[in-house]
Amino acid sequence: MGEPTLCAMPRTNPEGPPTKVLVVDDDRLLCAGLTSILHTTPDLVVVAAVHDGAQVQAAVDAHRPDVVLLDIRMPVLDGIEA
Repeated sequence: MGEPTLCAMPRTNPEGPPTKVLVVDDDRLLCAGLTSILHTTPDLVVVAAVHDGAQVQAAVDAHRPDVVLLDIRMPVLDGIEA
């Protein structure tokens, strides 16, 4: 059995719009990695990535995501309070 690889998957709902995702994490490398992984799935589109809980509300207002992937422990404003 070989190593798993990332590959583009077929859309499960080709007629509908993709799910919009906002990624929130203070670790920029993790944020970039999650964004790269999510880009391999055609049903998902990352509309923005922010690195501080204080930026969440503005990003939600600007991009209207369907899903927010949110780190709970962040400086300035944590994911629970955001």
